[in-house]
Amino acid sequence: MKMSSENIDSRKNRHLRYFTTDEKPHRNFFDDIYLFNSPLAPLNTDAIDTGCTFSGSGLSFPAMISAVTGGTDEGAELNRLMAQAAAVHKIAFQSGSIRIALENPELTPHFQLNRQKELSFYALNIGAVQLGEYPVSQISDLMCKTNAHALFIHLNKLQELAQDSGDRDFSQIKRSITETVKNLGFPVFLKETGCGFGPELLEHYIASGIAGVDTGGYGGTDFLEIENQGNSNSELMKPFENWGVPTPVSVMLNKSKNIELIAGGGVRNGLDALKALAVGANLVSFAGPVVRAYYKSGLNGINNFLKNFFTQFRYAMLLTGISCIDEIPKLKYSISHQLESYLNIRKS
Repeated sequence: MKMSSENIDSRKNRHLRYFTTDEKPHRNFFDDIYLFNSPLAPLNTDAIDTGCTFSGSGLSFPAMISAVTGGTDEGAELNRLMAQAAAVHKIAFQSGSIRIALENPELTPHFQLNRQKELSFYALNIGAVQLGEYPVSQISDLMCKTNAHALFIHLNKLQELAQDSGDRDFSQIKRSITETVKNLGFPVFLKETGCGFGPELLEHYIASGIAGVDTGGYGGTDFLEIENQGNSNSELMKPFENWGVPTPVSVMLNKSKNIELIAGGGVRNGLDALKALAVGANLVSFAGPVVRAYYKSGLNGINNFLKNFFTQFRYAMLLTGISCIDEIPKLKYSISHQLESYLNIRKS
């Protein structure tokens, strides 16, 4: 279902408005993970090494500023500043959906955020349903024009159902994803947008060659709430307000599958990040806190958030007694009964 740029503009700007309002508290399941203090570890905070390799790219921290928006003038400025901060801090960056640029090629410059290849890892993003509307060659061409390293395909069934004119037919996404992975010529990742992955049968996609998964779990930006502000379906969608798999659960259910696993959804600070890696993630992604920081203080706000985030991450490593990223899988942790109950999976 193709949309006009005006309709896409309206929706994307509404998404951004969400981050200018007071943040509503959501249960954050990272608080249900407990790491253990290690007071005897002989470490120097300044000597702690947070560097890592992700999808073949070297990063200073195992972190990615994730997709929020793209294509509108306001979104373009936000993405430009977030990309600038990501380059300075040498972390990964992912743009918003490229759909608007595929529909309107004159908007391609909005996604050319890596002109000098200053970003260590830059990814584009498109919806799984929309993927089938465009030739793989057109997407590949845009990847080349933007110096992108990878493509993220987002899955957002709940968000689409909440839109009055959203998609209802998801029957072709397996075919579209498989074809894209096979023919794109770039690494392809799958990501959810707030509902997470349950005990999914990812084997087909792993066998087809996906590079990884971003959990996009419950606990972060509430896209159902955002969509309910602009449609007539809010009462219909009310039973689904708490729908989704919490991010830590998504990670624990899908680790050890020989793919890059990104913990996205509800990562608020550096301590959350270390917890996410401790339970099995390779990287964390976040968007909402960065956008809120931007609307409060612009680029300075983004940089201050990131500096604090990475300082918290180092402090958490120090307190748990580890000196480098490779030691994180050795960390011992415990989880709450409520979090553990999510892992007690039964068949109907």
